[in-house]
Amino acid sequence: MDPNDSLDDDLYRFSPVTFNDHAGQLWIVTILSLIYTSLIALARAYIKYKMFGFDDVLFAAATVRNDL
Repeated sequence: MDPNDSLDDDLYRFSPVTFNDHAGQLWIVTILSLIYTSLIALARAYIKYKMFGFDDVLFAAATVRNDL
């Protein structure tokens, strides 16, 4: 399969992966990282229900700032 074949078809690709362009892989890693950090934050909030401390506030602020 030639990497340049994907450029010749008529299908729209949001972020194709070619020999020189790896933006599609970067999108996948970014979305998976966002899902992972969100699940960890929810699990931490569930475990520490009504026992939040200063470190939890910093963790939440850093996650929200990173997601924006």
